[in-house]
Amino acid sequence: MLTRLLILLLPMLVVARAIAQPGPFVAADLPYAVNVCSDTAFTPPVIVPDLGDVQDLGPNNRGCLVVGERNGIWINFTVPSSGRIGFTVIPTAAADYDLGVWGPFTERPDTLLTTPIRCS
Repeated sequence: MLTRLLILLLPMLVVARAIAQPGPFVAADLPYAVNVCSDTAFTPPVIVPDLGDVQDLGPNNRGCLVVGERNGIWINFTVPSSGRIGFTVIPTAAADYDLGVWGPFTERPDTLLTTPIRCS
């Protein structure tokens, strides 16, 4: 059974707020989540300041991420068989990272209608 999970990493330590940047912000918007396809180390692209072009999280789907969506990146991965999964988030700079895990989904969603199944 293939299962898709989505992760949003949110560095919550904001030094400066970005002002009116052009899009698209690829991985900062859910429909453009980065696909991770292996069990090797993954370094995400540069995290985009603020929201991206679309605010993907709101009061009905952000769950424990009470401050909402800031400086995020969406990551999509598929679990090819049943069992436990795990991942480790190792910041490359001093920062406060919050994350949420959504899923499982049978297909990659463009919008989230539920709250995360796990949060940091």
